[in-house]
Amino acid sequence: MKKDKVIDNSLANRLKRFANPDAINSFSNGKDPIKKMSLSKINDNQYLHRAKVNKELLDNAVNSIKEHGITSPLLIRKTNSQFEVVYPRLTYLAAKKLKIDSLPCVQIKIDDEELLFFLASKLLQQKDNSVVEMSYVLNEIKDQLDYTQKEIADALGLSRSQITNIMRLINMPESILNDVGEGRLSFGHVRAISALKINDMVKMVDRIYDENLSVHEIERIVYEKKHRVSYTKEQKRLEKKYKCDVINNPKRVAFVFESDEDKEKFIKKIS
Repeated sequence: MKKDKVIDNSLANRLKRFANPDAINSFSNGKDPIKKMSLSKINDNQYLHRAKVNKELLDNAVNSIKEHGITSPLLIRKTNSQFEVVYPRLTYLAAKKLKIDSLPCVQIKIDDEELLFFLASKLLQQKDNSVVEMSYVLNEIKDQLDYTQKEIADALGLSRSQITNIMRLINMPESILNDVGEGRLSFGHVRAISALKINDMVKMVDRIYDENLSVHEIERIVYEKKHRVSYTKEQKRLEKKYKCDVINNPKRVAFVFESDEDKEKFIKKIS
């Protein structure tokens, strides 16, 4: 049987609480001192450990530690004989990359449910840089706490389709998830190829890299493949006729001109 909800407040109110900068004080009571903790005793977050992080952000965190040291303590919680990183995970990963022996930490008391809501509130602020991590967390909230996608969407102020797209990310091949997490592949590209079969997804990602394809171009290619139609010939015909660049997608056609004068000539011609 699914775990009963232990939260009386609505999901939205719960997330608002954790978005508050002072939320951590409710877990630590503001009394826990900062202590040096051996990095070997701290494990990655159990809900996020599979998610890669943006390489540029990680490099920035590494350089920041090299230049300024660790300016804020790492939030951790006790798990059996070890500890688990709560936030910020980026600092933890940067410290590991630098092979730092120990770092300042604050141990807080937070259960699994509270941890999931806390992570959701923090990841939401980071947007595209944490979409894979967000996918893992939202799926845990749905599966562990029995919230529907609609409830999660309403709480986060996102559409149901946005939540669906984020949550089904974890069904993607690991190689694609890694590329998204590390910032090599955008969430828009992944959303565009999500309707394809696994093998076709992998092939399409190779095309994205080889041909430097935009999200709109991928949407057109996927639509053509799925519906067995081709817009390419029509696109070239329009470009030749109107002497401009044409973006031809399933739901729109865009004419791109080099100048306002060329655009006005086009408008007069079609009028």
